[in-house]
Amino acid sequence: FMDFFNSMYDVIGLRPYEKGVIYPPLCYLIYYALILFSTPEQLAVENGEMLKTFQGPMVSFMLYSIIIVLSFVFLTLKMKKGSNKEKYLFITLMMFSIPFLFAFERGNIILVSFILLLVFMCFKGTVGANKFGDEAVVQYYDYQKALDKIKSLFKKKQEN
Repeated sequence: FMDFFNSMYDVIGLRPYEKGVIYPPLCYLIYYALILFSTPEQLAVENGEMLKTFQGPMVSFMLYSIIIVLSFVFLTLKMKKGSNKEKYLFITLMMFSIPFLFAFERGNIILVSFILLLVFMCFKGTVGANKFGDEAVVQYYDYQKALDKIKSLFKKKQEN
């Protein structure tokens, strides 16, 4: 779980880049939203390892995990062609593959990017066909553009 809990610890105090972290800023917005499930007493810890002993951060991790799994299942069922048996077999094999289990076990934020990529792939050919598909594609592009702009701003700030 340590990618998740260390990143939650890094966002405490809203100054993650003073701790020498590597994730882009929008990732820390997600971690900040998840840290709101914790009390101030739970956040007064010395390292990320101690966060996982409290109920609030663990609830955040469970919520994150449930959202990732349900999103993956829903989007894969919508996108995958074939019978239901093939779809569920594909989902099971994907979820129990080594890369997915490794990222899931560490609570890695790369799974959020994977889900956003699935949303984009699922709705990329539906422009004009339904409103949700149009919005999903636009939001994915906007998220990527914002991520690039914010990265460049932080690079300029670090150079000065």
